[in-house]
Amino acid sequence: MRTLYMDCYSGISGDMTLGALLDLGADQAEFLKRLSQLGLEDEYRITIRKDVKMGITGTKVRVDLLDGQVNGGVDVDIAKHDEEHHHGHAHSHEHEHEHAHEHGGHHHHQHRGLSDILRILENSGLPGPVKVHASAIFLRLAHAEAHVHGTTPEEVHFHEVGAVDALVDIVGSAILMDMLGIERVISGPVNVGSGTVKCAHGIMPVPAPATAELLIGVPTYAGGRGERTTPTGAAILTHYCGKFESMPVMQVKAFGYGIGHKDFEVANCLRVALAEETEEVPGRTVAVLEANLDDMTGEMFGFLMDRLMEEGALDVTFQQVMMKKNRPGVLVSVVCEPGQRIYLTKILMEESTTLGVRSSIWEREVAPRSFKELDTPWGMVRAKLAKDGFTLEYEDLKRIAQEKNLPLPEIYRRLYAYGEKTLGKDEHSL
Repeated sequence: MRTLYMDCYSGISGDMTLGALLDLGADQAEFLKRLSQLGLEDEYRITIRKDVKMGITGTKVRVDLLDGQVNGGVDVDIAKHDEEHHHGHAHSHEHEHEHAHEHGGHHHHQHRGLSDILRILENSGLPGPVKVHASAIFLRLAHAEAHVHGTTPEEVHFHEVGAVDALVDIVGSAILMDMLGIERVISGPVNVGSGTVKCAHGIMPVPAPATAELLIGVPTYAGGRGERTTPTGAAILTHYCGKFESMPVMQVKAFGYGIGHKDFEVANCLRVALAEETEEVPGRTVAVLEANLDDMTGEMFGFLMDRLMEEGALDVTFQQVMMKKNRPGVLVSVVCEPGQRIYLTKILMEESTTLGVRSSIWEREVAPRSFKELDTPWGMVRAKLAKDGFTLEYEDLKRIAQEKNLPLPEIYRRLYAYGEKTLGKDEHSL
């Protein structure tokens, strides 16, 4: 399994994430080609170059907005919304933290609502997985901003978070994660900084309210003055990262450094390590969340399972139970990384009718397995190999069935037959 460890000793931001992933060796020309599929290249200029911060060589990424450019293919809200309209305004300040320059004409750029951003992503030429991850990250940002402002995600009108620079940061990160084939992300404790920072609404404490909301349940600390972690960086990190802990025993293949634009008392870099793991480590610790429900429809349960899995749950199961007063109900069980416990508890509380969630920590023994990508005549399919055979990734089979306009059972038969012939019993016996 290809694992990425993120060392946020100096915090994390969107452009530092781009720099760190590019510094791992991702093909820059291919990255820019894929990024152009967003369809907004007339609104920004991206600069990628090697730089040195306190003796550490890494990659610095800078996104400049081209003033006066509007993407006419997207419905955008360019009206000014004041406080009386009860619209939440995202107050990210990515470039106050990260960029030493000022965007003098930035206020001329349109304010984009969540629906506008999701429409840009959906109408883009980006691959499906990149769209899914980028959309989920923006949804995460919108939920955080909505909670801070006491409104709904749909009513949030983004300032800099919705500007093209953040779109580039978020979509670019999703592209690079896909290019590098990252399957698992782990992070150490996150440095959020301390003091205050100037935002659209005035002087705010560090971490900014949206950043603090995004980092609920994540181990953080105040390491030095100034804003070290931005809302965009926090959203990217918490979307991908399934576990927060010190760097585990792993065989590192490469390190990457994303250079920040400000100078602090320590080297302002995001350090990432790329490692290859051929099998899961036995005896991993997991958290188990449980809730009893008796007043939800089947469709609501289906949505709940999808949402929990999308947000990083390892497994979700529903079991029929008899509750007090002999009421039939459903026991919802969620298995997740311990670092995701608080966040997924919040999701479970929001997306179900439960009034409480039980949680416990369990040791889980995991049988050896490995992962491989199969280049089949119908497309790329991920396979999980174990001692008694292999399993093909359902989402890949579903995608191919839709792309080829063939029944799913037929795709199952063809690809499993191809897998048996290609992998062979000798290769997938562990």
